[in-house]
Amino acid sequence: MSKTPGNGPGDSDTFVVNVQFRQHATWQGTVKWAGQNQEVHFRSVLELLKIMDGALIAKHPEDAAETDDKDA
Repeated sequence: MSKTPGNGPGDSDTFVVNVQFRQHATWQGTVKWAGQNQEVHFRSVLELLKIMDGALIAKHPEDAAETDDKDA
């Protein structure tokens, strides 16, 4: 059974989102991945979600493989 991000004690899958602007019906700002101490700028909510998804897949590749198996 796979582990769900954010449910374990001391889990480092935490993102801090700083929305600096709201233009063109979307958000612009920065997202910081607390577990890796990385900060990335994003230009839309879709880009924000892709950044967060990519970071989680990179950290938990076994969970991504399980998701791919379910889609097939």
